[in-house]
Amino acid sequence: MSTEKTLHPDEKVKAGTLGKRLAGAGAAILVIFLILSIILGASKGDHWRRFFHAYVIGWSFVASIAIGSLFFVIIHHLVRAQWSTVVRRLAEIVTGSFPLLFVVGLGFIIPVAAGYDGLYYWGHHDAHHAANHHLHGKLGWLSGGAFALRYAIYFAIYIGLSRYFAGTSRKQDESGDEALSEKMRIAAGPMVILYGITTVFFGFDVLMS
Repeated sequence: MSTEKTLHPDEKVKAGTLGKRLAGAGAAILVIFLILSIILGASKGDHWRRFFHAYVIGWSFVASIAIGSLFFVIIHHLVRAQWSTVVRRLAEIVTGSFPLLFVVGLGFIIPVAAGYDGLYYWGHHDAHHAANHHLHGKLGWLSGGAFALRYAIYFAIYIGLSRYFAGTSRKQDESGDEALSEKMRIAAGPMVILYGITTVFFGFDVLMS
């Protein structure tokens, strides 16, 4: 695959001030709706259950896009795809959102780790009752502290994988070294396995618990 630059610097299109305005407008909308959600959540009188369930659903939807984009990038390199080269950079940009997703996810991780019992059943005091034989032997795994630790591990893996491919890809753009394509292809083999295991545990642990 040729790595020669085909665009003249004058042909590159940048968002410029429009991009900054859109980002500012998006941040303002985020703050407005977050405040509205907090007000509505507090007014329900249900111990914030609806708020946190809605929070996790919305967060999961956005996180799934980044996780899917990472899979796209890994598979692209694993199978030496050609057609996806033109959109690979977009997928790499999306995977750059993992640090932000990690921080936003702390909005429900921290309450659960602190003992909030309205989101996951295993966090409720009924789950700790000796008569509940289905969960009683699993409470070491299904505990707030262990849950938060696993969450951090999941995102450490996602962030590490995404930064490796995005960083190596950009390095190739700057150096034109075609050997980096083979390097990423070789790395994609074990990384797709790591990605798969992480995503299975992440899905069942965070989204389906």
